[in-house]
Amino acid sequence: MKEEIIADLGNEYRVSDTNLLDKIIKRVESDALSISNRKTSDGLESEIIEAVKSLYLLRGTEDVESLSESGRGAKYRDVMKKLRQDIVSNSKRRIF
Repeated sequence: MKEEIIADLGNEYRVSDTNLLDKIIKRVESDALSISNRKTSDGLESEIIEAVKSLYLLRGTEDVESLSESGRGAKYRDVMKKLRQDIVSNSKRRIF
């Protein structure tokens, strides 16, 4: 998963950010497991990858409610909301 994220990030990824990327992956994976009521991330890879890439690119702006750059806008809090929506709408949430 990590190699795919690094490849997708391309020039935006810095080799010195390896530990940071590991922490983001661990946090997003933990949140995804909690949201989906699963014990493993099998089947959640695409949602996790997208959330990790978004959070990595938005790093340093955690306290900023919204960001606009070069005509593109983003909100930090929307990344986790989108992760939740993607898991639920793709029927990947287990209900016991």
